[in-house]
Amino acid sequence: MSVQFQQLSSSLEQAIEAKNLSVIENETTLVFFTIFQVFMRTFADHIQYIKGDLDVLRLDPQYILSKDHADQLQQWLQRLDSPEALTDSNFGKLKLDLEEWYYKVGGQQLMIGYEQAYLLNIAETCELLGVSKPTLYKYIQNGLECLDTSNQKKIPRFAVELWKHEPLYMLKMQRNFQIRQLRNMSVQDRFKEVSSEITELELKYGDFITKFGHCHGDDLEDWDEANDYNLWKDLLEEKEELLLTLKQERT
Repeated sequence: MSVQFQQLSSSLEQAIEAKNLSVIENETTLVFFTIFQVFMRTFADHIQYIKGDLDVLRLDPQYILSKDHADQLQQWLQRLDSPEALTDSNFGKLKLDLEEWYYKVGGQQLMIGYEQAYLLNIAETCELLGVSKPTLYKYIQNGLECLDTSNQKKIPRFAVELWKHEPLYMLKMQRNFQIRQLRNMSVQDRFKEVSSEITELELKYGDFITKFGHCHGDDLEDWDEANDYNLWKDLLEEKEELLLTLKQERT
């Protein structure tokens, strides 16, 4: 590890051990700024800009003192110092991992502007995924990353690759999408939306428990069934969390 990152890593370890909240907050913000700079330098062919709301970022004190946050900080320092990790093929995974961590820390919005050459139109995406337009729009509704440009929808290339070949990152893309949705609607509205999506899936497949209860998503050979099954499980978990939040709000 370079001297710069060794010093930052050592400073973080000391602050975390001492539970020094102010130092951890400052160093966390510095790590995010460093990540943004490295992304711009390394992935200039993919993105025009990357920025968050760091100037008004309100870090979650409970999370930034957690072991998960400490592990994330050290893992990102190692990644930033490793050329092997910062490859084009890893761009999508790095972006989704960063987005997930940013939301956990307390960030509200992580904004990335993609180069036009890195975006696919609807027809190109359908061809690469081997699906029809209605199926693709269903994927987008379920969390496939999509940008509304001035005249049409565009999909980043990494999103197609991960959706097609990396089930774990496909699920992470969906979870990040759900988090963004939650930020823009009330808990009650999201509860209604989640309940509606669950009902739609159960009407489509009948009794999910009977048909899929013994399975894992990876066990299903049909891609659409696997995707829907994993989505259904995530929605059920989210519904329970939303219901608990609604109950707490009313007490």
